[in-house]
Amino acid sequence: MQEKGKRSPQFSPKLYQKWQKLVQDEKSLLDQHESSPLAKAVLEFVNSQDLPWQKQSNLLKELVKLSKQKNQDQAVIDQVVSAVAGLGYCYANENYTRRLFIPLLQTSTMTRVLELYTHFLTDEWSDLTPQQANSNKAATICMTLDFDLGRQLLNDAFFPTLSFLVDRLVDSQQRSAEQDEEEEDHLTYVHYLAKTIMILLTRSDAAAKRLSLDNIEHVDLLGQLVRVVLPMSLLASKHGRDCSQAAAMTFGAVLNLEQDPSNVVAWILDWFFSSTPGEKAATMASQWQLDMPILQDTQLGWQAPDYALLYVMRGCISTLRSDVLLCPFDAPITLSALESYGPVHHLFELLFAGFSYFCGCNLQDPQAKVVAFDAMATWLLMLKNMMQDDSTDKVAVFEASNLLTNANVDRLIQYVCNYWDDPLDVMQYKVRNIFELLLAIQDTKAKHFDQQDDYHTQTLNLLKNLLLTDWHRKVKYALMTLMIPKIGANAYFELVPDLIWKCIRAMDSLALATQASTFILELLKAHILETVPEFKPIKGRHLKLVGETESINTIIDEWIQLWALPVLRGLTSTSYVLRQNINTALLPQLFQSSTDSFWYVLSILNNTNHEAWGTVLNPQYRLHAIISALKTARSLELVDGSLYVQQVDLDDTNASNKIPVETLKLAMYHEDVQVRIDAFGLLCESRKGTAVVTDIELNMIKYFLALNMNCSSPEFRQKLISHLTKLLTRLHGNLYAQHRLFVTRMAFVKDDTDAEVEAAATAVLHGKSFLLWLIDHLAASLYPGASYQRVATALRIFHTLVKLFGVPDDADHLEDDHSIMSTSSTHSNAPSPSPSTSSRSNDAAPANKPVEVVEDGPATDFPFVLPLATPRNAKLLMDTLMDSYDFNRNLAFDILCTFPNPLPGLETKERVQELLWWGLRNVVSTRAAESDSGAMVFRLIFTKYVLGLGYSLVPHQSDHTSTPRNKKKKKKQASAAVMFTELLLDMLQKQVDVAKSNLLLAAEQHPLHGTLLTLQYVLREIDYKDPRVAKDLPKWKDLLARTLRLIHAVCDSVMDVLSNPSPEGNVPASFKEMEEAIDQLVGDDLDDGGQSAGPKHQVILSCCWRAVKEASSLLEVILRDMPVASAKDKTGLLTYADLENSGTLLRTLLTCIRHRGAFSAVYPTYVTLCARLLSSKDVALNRLPRQWLDKNLESMVSSSISITRRSAGLPLCILAIVSSEPSTKKDLLQQTFHQLLDLAKQPPPDDADQRIDLPQVHALNIMRTMFMDSKLGNRVLEYASDGFFMAIDGFSSPSWAIRNCAVMLFSTLLQRTLGTKKIRDEHSSVNNVTGQEFFTRFPKLHPYLLKELKIAVDQLLDHSLAENVHPGLYPMLTLLSRLRPSVMDDPATNPISMAPFIPLVMSCSASSIFKTREMAARALMPLVSSNALILTVADLLQWDDKLSQNEIHGRLLQVQFLLRGHLYQGALEATLFGFIKSIPGVVHQCMLYLDRLIPISQALLLDIVIEFFLTETWITEEKLPALVDELVMLSDEAFETLRQFTLSYCSQAILVAPEMLQIGNYLARQSMASALIHGYTKFGLGELKDLLFLLDDPDYEVRLTTMTKLMDYFAAMDASKFVEGTDALQQVLVQKTYHGESNLHCFAKATQFLTTLKPSQLYPKALDKQLGFSLDDYWQTLLKHFAEKQSILVTESILPLLGALLSQILASPLNNDWVQECLKTWSAIVVKYSSKEMSLPLREAAAKSIEFSAKQLFMKTTQMSEEADDARILVELAIVELLQDDDIDIRQHASAIVSDALQLTTPVHSDRALELVHQHLTQGSVYSAHLQENMTQTLIGDDKLKSIWHDEISNRRALFEKENPNIYKEELVDIQWAAVDLDQLHYQHTQSFAANMKHQVIYLMDTANQLIDFCHLCSSTNTMEYGPYGLTSQKPIFLTAYRLLALMTFAYDYLQELPDLAPDFVPLTKELNAAVRGVDETSVHPLLYQLLRDQAGLAAKTYQFLRRFQTPTYSTMFLMSPDCRLP
Repeated sequence: MQEKGKRSPQFSPKLYQKWQKLVQDEKSLLDQHESSPLAKAVLEFVNSQDLPWQKQSNLLKELVKLSKQKNQDQAVIDQVVSAVAGLGYCYANENYTRRLFIPLLQTSTMTRVLELYTHFLTDEWSDLTPQQANSNKAATICMTLDFDLGRQLLNDAFFPTLSFLVDRLVDSQQRSAEQDEEEEDHLTYVHYLAKTIMILLTRSDAAAKRLSLDNIEHVDLLGQLVRVVLPMSLLASKHGRDCSQAAAMTFGAVLNLEQDPSNVVAWILDWFFSSTPGEKAATMASQWQLDMPILQDTQLGWQAPDYALLYVMRGCISTLRSDVLLCPFDAPITLSALESYGPVHHLFELLFAGFSYFCGCNLQDPQAKVVAFDAMATWLLMLKNMMQDDSTDKVAVFEASNLLTNANVDRLIQYVCNYWDDPLDVMQYKVRNIFELLLAIQDTKAKHFDQQDDYHTQTLNLLKNLLLTDWHRKVKYALMTLMIPKIGANAYFELVPDLIWKCIRAMDSLALATQASTFILELLKAHILETVPEFKPIKGRHLKLVGETESINTIIDEWIQLWALPVLRGLTSTSYVLRQNINTALLPQLFQSSTDSFWYVLSILNNTNHEAWGTVLNPQYRLHAIISALKTARSLELVDGSLYVQQVDLDDTNASNKIPVETLKLAMYHEDVQVRIDAFGLLCESRKGTAVVTDIELNMIKYFLALNMNCSSPEFRQKLISHLTKLLTRLHGNLYAQHRLFVTRMAFVKDDTDAEVEAAATAVLHGKSFLLWLIDHLAASLYPGASYQRVATALRIFHTLVKLFGVPDDADHLEDDHSIMSTSSTHSNAPSPSPSTSSRSNDAAPANKPVEVVEDGPATDFPFVLPLATPRNAKLLMDTLMDSYDFNRNLAFDILCTFPNPLPGLETKERVQELLWWGLRNVVSTRAAESDSGAMVFRLIFTKYVLGLGYSLVPHQSDHTSTPRNKKKKKKQASAAVMFTELLLDMLQKQVDVAKSNLLLAAEQHPLHGTLLTLQYVLREIDYKDPRVAKDLPKWKDLLARTLRLIHAVCDSVMDVLSNPSPEGNVPASFKEMEEAIDQLVGDDLDDGGQSAGPKHQVILSCCWRAVKEASSLLEVILRDMPVASAKDKTGLLTYADLENSGTLLRTLLTCIRHRGAFSAVYPTYVTLCARLLSSKDVALNRLPRQWLDKNLESMVSSSISITRRSAGLPLCILAIVSSEPSTKKDLLQQTFHQLLDLAKQPPPDDADQRIDLPQVHALNIMRTMFMDSKLGNRVLEYASDGFFMAIDGFSSPSWAIRNCAVMLFSTLLQRTLGTKKIRDEHSSVNNVTGQEFFTRFPKLHPYLLKELKIAVDQLLDHSLAENVHPGLYPMLTLLSRLRPSVMDDPATNPISMAPFIPLVMSCSASSIFKTREMAARALMPLVSSNALILTVADLLQWDDKLSQNEIHGRLLQVQFLLRGHLYQGALEATLFGFIKSIPGVVHQCMLYLDRLIPISQALLLDIVIEFFLTETWITEEKLPALVDELVMLSDEAFETLRQFTLSYCSQAILVAPEMLQIGNYLARQSMASALIHGYTKFGLGELKDLLFLLDDPDYEVRLTTMTKLMDYFAAMDASKFVEGTDALQQVLVQKTYHGESNLHCFAKATQFLTTLKPSQLYPKALDKQLGFSLDDYWQTLLKHFAEKQSILVTESILPLLGALLSQILASPLNNDWVQECLKTWSAIVVKYSSKEMSLPLREAAAKSIEFSAKQLFMKTTQMSEEADDARILVELAIVELLQDDDIDIRQHASAIVSDALQLTTPVHSDRALELVHQHLTQGSVYSAHLQENMTQTLIGDDKLKSIWHDEISNRRALFEKENPNIYKEELVDIQWAAVDLDQLHYQHTQSFAANMKHQVIYLMDTANQLIDFCHLCSSTNTMEYGPYGLTSQKPIFLTAYRLLALMTFAYDYLQELPDLAPDFVPLTKELNAAVRGVDETSVHPLLYQLLRDQAGLAAKTYQFLRRFQTPTYSTMFLMSPDCRLP
């Protein structure tokens, strides 16, 4: 069967008609040879029209086979077979089918074929338009040139073919001349004709041999052709770029027919490059009847919009011979346009100069730019071919190659760099091609002309320049990759020894990972191939290195060592992205090249004593690297499942290569998600589809899934599904293989004790056991209240199981024998086991049980059927349709659709009807999530039962009970689907009627959106091609018309609200309730608290916008899926009027609605409509969007339109049309943009500020929306320059609205043109592009910015006041600041050089506005190239007395940003050395000027000195070690004087009392303090105690800076190192926190510093006397600060300090009452601030506080008092709370705390840490009554189950509920662990537990009573009315019932140990036992039923209790008499 979406090939009906006519004409001949197999084959083939394509093609192949055989009737071949072949080839409708006839043609008679071909050229096709027929003929001609026989045919029919093509081309141009503009289809047709003629002239042998320009007949024909193609090539703007290019090449092909090269040269020069044509050109023009001059003005040929000469030259380079190109001119000529190039000597040089001109000029048309670079690539290819062609003149070729001078090569490489990341993919390909050709030409030139040394020098210099460029540029790696074959790998390593690591480090960026990894792999491959040439890449790509000799093994080892450590360095780095990229992009290829490399890498990872650990490799990430390496090796089959063992056998020689299970567990519980998922992948990966899945692997997967299905990382979940799919696929294949082995072996040996038989049976049993466990686990994971991620993961795994193992088509075909070896059906259509509530009903037999086999069954069957489509699973999935998330609902629906009809457990019509009403309860809910879920239930029932089974269901209860008899009778005549849909429309009609009369009533009781969504789902499921639907087509048409009317009615009823200027607070005046006063409305809201629904205006608005959203979505379904009626097809459901009216409605909604959510929801529908209309072949339909667009644009300037809020939906209304245009030309986009630009340029009126809805505002907003739209792609970037013009000009508008829009447009353009930020720093080079790249893409911006910037700067310098700053200055400076310096920027030759901007930006330094100076400094950095840095900085630091303080400050800012931008980011080595040698002296002179500067400038100058002369960060960052050493040595000497002067000055100046009134004085003192601290920390000048006076400085900024710098210093220091003066520093900090700090930030910093300085001894007890207070006083004072100071900052800072101080206090004897009191106080604080209601910073502070004391609290080494132990338990429970926090950072922090406190070998993730904490709570010898009470209270809960039940039935909930602050936490986790903790306490402390239980008996009795009520409610409530499992599937009821059941289930174990309580509990237990046993299995959730009736459930526990404490009964002893069974 043909795959969906693919069309089968076919022979056209016209072809069969011609064949059949042929058979009739040759009937007599065929009758004569009727017995001939060939004649029979012909007849069978030509009559095969109704056969499938496969059969038709086989008949044709048979005909070919017979035709090739000897002894066949030649007459049949000559007359019939040849005709069949010729007709089939010529009249085939596509090349694929045409190609099938070529073998038959080769057996045919060419005379007959030629005759048919000639007739074919002139034949008229009735079934195709002339244009289509001619296109088909052109395609035939093109293909005929591809094979020898075809070329011979065209040689014989050359002139008829050429005449036919020329005639059609002339005819098409004559018709196009009559039209105003050419349609795209016509342009495509003309382009194809011209291209076909060009191919015919260049590839046909007859063209050169038989065409002659001396033959008058030929001249006339070619003249006709030239008169058509020449204007086409010169008018690209009219005919299209593709047509012009094809026409120019055709013209060139005609010229190439001339044998005399000088004639061709003369024609070209005189016609296109000269104003006075010569005699030869005039003569030829006369012969061809060309109007002279051909170009009215030769200068216009170089200019827009046509760029005529570009296309002429492109045609020449493609088609002219080399002798024509190299034919010298009579004299060198110089063209004015190419004046800068100089004189040219031949046509080849002229073309190069011309192409260089067009590549370098600012071509506004992207297509013309592509043509220019394609032409340049073609020129280079021509040069290369001429150099390699031995027949060409080597002297001339050598002279031609000299055109590629160093300057020209540099210019071409500059083009490559600038355009490498061009938005157009084709441009990237062209520049890549140019670079490759340049390298190839240089290589060829060196070989042919003996210039190897020059070539090597040039390529080496090019490589050096590339290595100096920024490591974050893609082009760097791409070009270096291309150069590897030319220069060799060794050259790279000689220049940069650590090149591998530098490239690996760049892989930290996702954008660079592919390019960098490709380069690394190619470099390493080249390196080994250069060393050992014998190695050959496999399939030209991968290497397989195998050492056959010792020397080769040594070379391979050296090769591995070359990359091993850099790769491991990356694998152990802190960057997750880098580790991930290495794991996916490098390791597989490297390990695949050499298996030894894996073991080498693993040996380093296993050897913790390796010298690299701690220096190069980070031990913290060792496990990450091990798992990554193993996973990669597993995927390559370097290791297998035998790698894992339960325990390593030390005697095993391969013990080092084994992985114990405990190591796998460590990885699976690891805190890093990447380690966990890699460990999981390690288990699942295997290349072999049937590789054995070991028991260890299956068990480890159980460990993994239990704790990782709730991971919040989408990437993690995606990989989990991917890995598990691989494993399940492998398991499926292995089970199938084992089953086949079992069957085959049993058939052979007939012995089930055979070892192979047993092994196969055991493998299958284990596999089935795992799969059954997995299904049960997935079903349990769908419990009510499960997190989104758990449910989504479970559903995706379930969906995978369904796809792999299949679901039976018929649930009745079930197995009675559940043997795993049942062979009744294949796995793809396997019957399922009998429906049951638990898949455990089909558990496999024990492993030692003989396997039963149906011997006569097929041996290829799958061994068993998985119980996937069971009633339990079906109902759980039905419940999942009520999930809050669309993804889960849709996936559950998809799974249910694979289940058989009817769904298991839901077979009867009555139950389905009840279920439908359950969906109805939700459909009519005001809450969106519930209505969406209800609509999904309707969708499922409609699909499975109404459409699938034809059930007549009633979607509304009132319809079911009171439908009139005649109406029922009428509806019975229609199909169930029609009836169901009509009833839905009736329901919608009622809701619309209510909305029209009372919108508030409709919003609160009859919402529209649920019904509308249901109709969407219903109509979406209907297949109008289905015969069942087709027979009711008239009824569907009526329903569709009614639906459209209702959609209009819905929109009309809510339009008043949504079109209000303020829809959020609008209450329409049409309400009946508005007869009362507004204040009473508000009062009503306050009275009921908004619980019933919510504030009325919110309820109304929610109803209205959701109604519009769903109505438009319903309309989208109709417009997208419904067939449209046409003149040819009247059966369509949609009419022209329907489409037009729908468009009018959507336009009205978009242009009138103010609510953003509403009109945003309408937009997709309008896009769907416009896309369908614009792609329609119906002219009337196609014109509709164009008319709507014109009306929208016209309405912008009319006074009738009034839209606020960023033009509301008007931009989307226009965007929908222009983005839906299917053509590549985007005419509507171009037209719209031009109109918008014209409109935006209009000056605003004088009253602009009084008018919000200015046309200019709409124009700017629309342009902004279009630039933001990704659907328009790169086409919209053509107008980015114009957008910048409008935005920057808009900043100067007198209208505030225009200025506001200009700001938003400018911001959008920045993001669109520069790309989204890859890292946070927007000025980082990673986020920016070079100025060359930017202005190359947007060349019009360069002169515009230069002009506008000059105007702005002149205004700035003339008027220094802020209000006189040019409004466009800041955006222009912002744009420039987002660039980065270009690699090459020569202002003399570069028209888009950045140099002209430099003086303008530098002059901004004199501005009196600080922000202007700062922006100018940022903008200057990208403008200055690295080699100009030193001169620029020195010039900026040359001061005199004429400079103002503002200008000095501005210059310093510019120096600072220049140095930061260049010294940190890849400055040239010469620049670095020049800076060290030249700049210190200049800066020293400035320092002498320091006292005359204002404080702000002093601070800035000192900051520059500190950053670049006192520290060495810029020296060491991203530089080679040898270079760093040299730079440090040189700087120590060069900076010495400046350093000494600076530190001496600061030490004296800071002692001077500050002048309080001097502005910015604190900044200078702050910088002085920084200098002094750097002097101490970097150079060891002075002692720490000498700096402590800074902590008491009167300026808080100085104090804050001092603490910050010193804290960083101590944090970076080795903790074991002692620093003199630390005690004094600690004393100062303690005093500050004790006495308080006047500045809160200083106080917070002091507390933070204390916790890091000496965290274990925070309070210095030895200094009690000096401090003047004790530890007790300090603790109490901190608590006082904590309680009194209300600042959040103080609270956040003291919390960790209290925890650190408590850690020190706990080191004291714990029996001290004060110590334990401190613990209780602190625990109460952290418990309070760990709760989910607290803000994120406070929860983080609480976690930090716990971190300091956690280790001591978890130790339990000392006996505490009961109260203190309770406090410890509270802290552990607070940790549990933090481990389930909504914020992932807090969860990770808490899990790290637990890992450290429990001293785990590796940190675990939060879910595992939670388990460990709970286990720790119940461990130990001390019983905790508080823990027991806490866990009991957790299970009891706060609310009564019965009240929750009734609340759920009443369904009284507000429309807007308070959001749960923690959506990550799953309450069931706490419930289960509470039950387990209680049980553990009971078994470990039985007596104490029982004693405490006596005090809780009242709670247990209440719980038992609640459960009795619960069981009665479950039995008495109609289950299906509330869902498949009734109300027990509601989260509140489920969780409450689960808590109570868990409590009572465990409680009966405890109660059996308390016989004195039995008299009270026996009666209650009897009642409970009876109630539990009365619960029907189908009425409660399976998990609840499991707790009720499982083997260890409540029923069993009550039964055991009653047996013990009353006389037992024997009801199961049926052979006894009844009286003997009773007590």
